[in-house]
Amino acid sequence: MTQKPVRAEQETPLALAPWSWRHTIVGTTLTLVPWLTLAIGSQAASGSGSQATARAPSMAADAAAGVAVFVLSAVIEAVFLLAPLYFALTLPVDDAQTSDDRPWRTRWRLATQALGMSKGKPSGATADGHGASPWRAIWLTTWVSALALGASAFYSLVIGLTHIPLKTNADALAKQAHTAPLTTLGALLAAILVAPLCEEIFFRGFVFPGLLRRLSLWPAMTLSALLFALAHADLGSFLPLALIGLALAYLRWRTRSLWPCVALHTLNNLVAAALLAPALFPLIR
Repeated sequence: MTQKPVRAEQETPLALAPWSWRHTIVGTTLTLVPWLTLAIGSQAASGSGSQATARAPSMAADAAAGVAVFVLSAVIEAVFLLAPLYFALTLPVDDAQTSDDRPWRTRWRLATQALGMSKGKPSGATADGHGASPWRAIWLTTWVSALALGASAFYSLVIGLTHIPLKTNADALAKQAHTAPLTTLGALLAAILVAPLCEEIFFRGFVFPGLLRRLSLWPAMTLSALLFALAHADLGSFLPLALIGLALAYLRWRTRSLWPCVALHTLNNLVAAALLAPALFPLIR
């Protein structure tokens, strides 16, 4: 009897997630539907509020609002951790996997492996049991980052030259920076320090490997990238966000680690924040 050929996606460096396809769909839906509802509602509320008053707050009020925005943004971003941690921490644990008398430690170790945050076969194994070497992972992260940031810069250049009337979240922050720079700074710090880790654990640690249970590589990468772009509720930046999502999924697939994705995500948000610096810091008195 001839052996059944292995499907292409089973030969990829990233193995199937230990949670099921149904768990992936449930976790994704229960996370993104409330998230998008809140994001769209807050955008509508801030839009109507900005039309009602454009008076700049005092520096003390602006600083307090900046701290509040940072804390609130961090709490909201933590929503992305709920489904991944729940399904990863409730994975069945065999007695053979328990190396000490603290089951919670074993569960945490297996959960971080499954999400790509630490080494181990549950996070994805190749045929020979090895992933990318550290130096290769650094090289991959570098050139994928350059491609993703270059594509984003090219998109911005095209929009600027063609004068397409697309409003982005960055445009809203730039406008806010003129009247409330410290509030804007709080939002940017949350985007740099908190969002990359939380969003990568969800989209590349949980969703993308879960999609590979039913989909082949490129459909899974594309769908995870589209969900990533959709979650930002930013129509004007949907295309570059989707391209960055593809780059992040590719890094996750090739390196079997979440940390190169976190690094690229942080770099992308840091560059976006740096572009707002000229409108932000001269206004801080």
